[in-house]
Amino acid sequence: MSRSLTGGRPAREKEINEIRKSTDCTTGKMIFTKLRDKNVALLVNSGGIAAVRVLRSNASKLGGIYLGKIQNVAKNIDACFVEIAPGELCFLPLREAGTAHPTNRQPDGSLKAGDELVVMVTRDAQKTKRASVTTDPSRMKQQLVKNGATPESASEALQSLLNQAIHKVCLTCLLAPSEAIYEALEQLADPSEYSEVLTDDPEIFHKLSESSHPLLQQKNLRLYDDPAISLRLLYSLERGMDEGLDTRVWLKCGGYLVIEPTEAMTVIDVNSGKNESKKIGEETYYQVNAEAAEEVARQLRLRNLSGIIIVDFINMSEKENRQKLLEYLKMLTAQDPQHPRIVDMTPLGLVEITRKKSHPTLAEQWKKI
Repeated sequence: MSRSLTGGRPAREKEINEIRKSTDCTTGKMIFTKLRDKNVALLVNSGGIAAVRVLRSNASKLGGIYLGKIQNVAKNIDACFVEIAPGELCFLPLREAGTAHPTNRQPDGSLKAGDELVVMVTRDAQKTKRASVTTDPSRMKQQLVKNGATPESASEALQSLLNQAIHKVCLTCLLAPSEAIYEALEQLADPSEYSEVLTDDPEIFHKLSESSHPLLQQKNLRLYDDPAISLRLLYSLERGMDEGLDTRVWLKCGGYLVIEPTEAMTVIDVNSGKNESKKIGEETYYQVNAEAAEEVARQLRLRNLSGIIIVDFINMSEKENRQKLLEYLKMLTAQDPQHPRIVDMTPLGLVEITRKKSHPTLAEQWKKI
């Protein structure tokens, strides 16, 4: 597809808007592109950018399977520390070890320092936290399927890997980590949330078109090559990214959110904005809070906020409105893949949310890579 945009800025914006109208985003798109010299994957739907993943560098070990060695068993925290590369210790919860069998001795139901284990990295190291590993065979089989094995042959492939490990030197990588683009395909969104995979990068397009990844067999893969309007401009990706990194997020009603991450939690403050100087009633407060709840649900996922999140809604005197807002927020977050838990609302309008951490926040990813 090729076209040229002519005329001054108003005419150009009008034509861009016409192109946007003709672009169906109702079922969502997974987009791979480059923003400000960073390779990113984005889930885009009718509401704009829903989720972002800054594609990690090849230094990541996520999904890699290694022959590691236990350096220390810490019974006080029910975990052990496994070395998978020289000087690189990983955290292995004993509940993740299951019935792990050392490859360098006869199993006796226990684990001790010096045992060599086949482990898979389930989380990269983040800040002061070590990477996490597991010995769970079912999770390793899933990884083998992602790397090209069929579900039927995964057990056989894993057994072959375990047999190889017996003859390998300790601290050997037995299976390379997943490539970042496939990791994003699998983790960024539920497959039902998008019908098309779109990229303006010929190299990524070629890689995906040659892949036998099961997810790609179900989606329409397309290379975007329109010289008249970039993919970034067509889907307002730069603006959407700014929104996911800015402290202040504006609401249509004139109010705004202030999102402040701290070491212990993330605090989101709801402000009525232009309505602050006016005498407004309970119903207006509820309307502002309801719009704020919609944006909070969107920002949780866009920014990949996790841990404890406190939302300070505008205070409402009627208990019925507080309960209605709480139920609305629960409904809005129900589709989030990380399943946020809405704990409760205090009489002063404070809502506590907890959300599982599976990846660094958008801000952390943006700074790190």
